[in-house]
Amino acid sequence: MQTELRATPSLALGTGAVTPLDMASVYSTLAAGGVYSRPLAVRKVVFPGGRAGAGWGEVQRERVIPDWVAATVTHVLEENMLHGTGVGAHVPGRVDAGKTGTTDDYADAWFSGYTPSLEATVWMGYAGGEIPMFDVHGAAVSGPTLPATRSE
Repeated sequence: MQTELRATPSLALGTGAVTPLDMASVYSTLAAGGVYSRPLAVRKVVFPGGRAGAGWGEVQRERVIPDWVAATVTHVLEENMLHGTGVGAHVPGRVDAGKTGTTDDYADAWFSGYTPSLEATVWMGYAGGEIPMFDVHGAAVSGPTLPATRSE
């Protein structure tokens, strides 16, 4: 289910509540050049040597923004991975794009990023409420910290 947000000038600054699935959908749409694909649930996992045949359903796609707009936004987000808050998640030698985010009082921390063929969204927070994360293993958690830290 998608979150309905009321259009206001401050919406672009992240003033509305969204889910990790909402964020993943937005960034995967940018990665696909402006084509939105309705998310599908994984119904089955097949292990090596096991039977194949997951029922993925039918993909529903729709162009929602012009390709040139997606390309422009992607260029800005590529720069963020090289010189901004996304540097901790940048994979050297890869073209990637992404954005971090932190809510008031460090209650939620985000990173959403993508390559031309893969999107990932990381959210850190407490599902039960807005609890500040000032001391998680001795540090305050914000988007550029743990959510956007690449491990080797």
